[in-house]
Formats: sequence, structure tokens, C-alpha cells
Amino acid sequence: MKREEFTWITGGDEGYLPMIKVLAKSLLEFSNYKLIVYGFNCDSNINLPNVINKRINYPLKQISQNNYESDLINKDYSIYFAKYLASLDSLNENFNNFAWIDGDAFATKNIDLSLQYLNNLKDYPLFMRYYHEEIHQWRDHNHSGIRLEGKYGSELSSIKNIPRNPNNKLIACGFYFYNKESKYFFKKCLEWSRKLDKYSIKIYVDDNAFSEERVANNILWEENKMLNLPITWNNYYSSEDEIQVDSHFLKKGWDVMYDIPTKKILFIHGPDPSVLKKSSENLNNAFEEYKNLLK
Repeated sequence: MKREEFTWITGGDEGYLPMIKVLAKSLLEFSNYKLIVYGFNCDSNINLPNVINKRINYPLKQISQNNYESDLINKDYSIYFAKYLASLDSLNENFNNFAWIDGDAFATKNIDLSLQYLNNLKDYPLFMRYYHEEIHQWRDHNHSGIRLEGKYGSELSSIKNIPRNPNNKLIACGFYFYNKESKYFFKKCLEWSRKLDKYSIKIYVDDNAFSEERVANNILWEENKMLNLPITWNNYYSSEDEIQVDSHFLKKGWDVMYDIPTKKILFIHGPDPSVLKKSSENLNNAFEEYKNLLK
């Protein structure tokens, strides 16, 4: 594939840009393609030969703080959906195909092998998927000792009256491929988000119930869009029988994303903040450690 036919996309706010610089360094080393970096309500000034710096602006949601009762109407999801705004904006660039990759990650030597799946694109983005077919969740309702239980995406599927998870798989929005045919999908996600911003829901299990990922899953369920990338991950909490890749970085709190058919590691994300502080320093240290392991 010619270099002018494809580009990587990422983005983040001022706090994320130092980590994105590590991602950019890794793609400079291991990928043949450019990276467009979007500053979310800020300027990106990453000075590397593979980077195109851009900016996307979006309004923050005005919320009221209620100390007595939780309500999702008081959560601002705007930064979650900034990746879809960036994805839409990128379609104005002179490339045919695009891949979003979250900024708190670094690419491995195998990253460009994932691009073989660009040929599978239809009229919607192709996302990586969760390792498990189902995710069960619970929450202590307003610190009352009342345990609320549910399944991933159930709040939104109930509101929209959509059959939940009909194909027994959950997609994740940290890595996805798209092209100009995906434009309607991103616009629909943003339209849902605008309406959900005004939706009050006080009994819920998942405080990310209206995130960009839950919205994407529900739209795919609603439209019976069944394709996804054959890419998933293991993490620090994966059991021994679930682990499909070398556990070196898993044991240190990192998510290891891999190609399912070949088990080749594509990129490493994180770390899990319950194990190791998420910072550009720790991400860069892990990237340098990865390169040393290749020697």
C-alpha cells in the first residue's frame, strides 16, 4: 500500500499529548505511515517527521453538581466523543484509509501487519474486540449498600429498545479502521451523544453507560453490523488459560493487543493505573524496554 493511501490517527488533551509523543516515536520506528495527532481543545506541537499536527475544538458540557444523588446527566462525555470528531475531520485529508489508535500506547514491530484488514472495510468502522464475549458489571447504588447488577451496554440498549449483544461480542474503541464510507456512523454516534447529554438516568450500573464505546456497540447491534477486527488483548488480570501472548508486559500492568489468528503483538497500551501510574515516563520506559528486548 502506498504511503499516501493510509494514515494513523490519534488525539488527546494537554495531559495526553506527552504520551502521544511516545506513540508517535514508536510509529516512526515501526510503521511506514504518517500519524495525524489531534489536540483536543489544545494545540499539538509534536516535532517528529512522521507527525501531522492538527486541532479539534468541541464544547464542554455544563453540568451541575448534586452531592445527594448521582445522575448521568451530570457527567461530561465530550472528550470521549472527540475521537469521532477527529475521525470525521480526518476524512478531509488526502488519504483513502485511516486507523484510530488511542494515544496511551506504543506500537510494536508488527503494527503494520494489521493493515491487511483494511480490505474488510464496508460502510462502518471495524473495531477491535474485547477478549470476553460478555462483561458483567455491578455498582453500589449511592453508597447505600444496595448492589445493582447489569451487563455491558444494558442501560443504553434498554433506553433505545435494542436487542443487547446479539452476536456475543463486544467491540472496543481504542483501535479501529475506517474510511469515507464510515462518515454516517460517526455522525450517528455524535447525534446520539447530543441527545443523551440531556437524558437523566439515576439508576444505572455503568457510569460510562453513555460513552463513545457503549454508543458504538449499541449502533452496531441496532443495525446488525457484525464485522470487527480480529484483534483483542490480554491484560494484568487475564487468567493463565486466557493468556495468548508473552506475559512480560502483562505482569507489569500493561494491556497487550494482538492479532488473533497469528498471536503477534501489535501494540501495548496502558498501564492499568491500579498497578502502575499512567504517565508518559512509564510509557516511554516500557517502549525502551520493548526495543531492548528485540536486540
